[in-house]
Amino acid sequence: MSTSIRPMNDFVFVLKESKERVSAGGIVLGEQEYDTGRVVAVGPGKLSKRGRRDSMWSLAPGQLIAFSPNGNWRQKVDGEDLTVIRRDSVIGIVEGVAA
Repeated sequence: MSTSIRPMNDFVFVLKESKERVSAGGIVLGEQEYDTGRVVAVGPGKLSKRGRRDSMWSLAPGQLIAFSPNGNWRQKVDGEDLTVIRRDSVIGIVEGVAA
C-alpha cells in the first residue's frame, strides 16, 4: 500500500534542486542566496481569523520556485526527500525554464 501526504494550511512541499552552480567551463561558482526547487504539492492556504483561506499565490505542482533557505525542513515522503516550506518563504516563480 502506497502512502501519500497532502500539505495543510500554507505549507508547500518542494523537491529541492542542487544549490551548486557550475559555469559552462565547469567552474563551481558557489551557492546562491536562495534555494530553488520544483513544487510537489500545495496546501489550501491558512485559515484567517475571519474564516477565509489566504491565497497560495497560484502556486501549482511542477512550478520551479525560488525560496528562502531559512526556516524550512526536510521530510521523507514516499521515498522522496522533500523540503517543507511555508508560503511566505517563496521568493518567486522561476519562469522560462523547461519542466
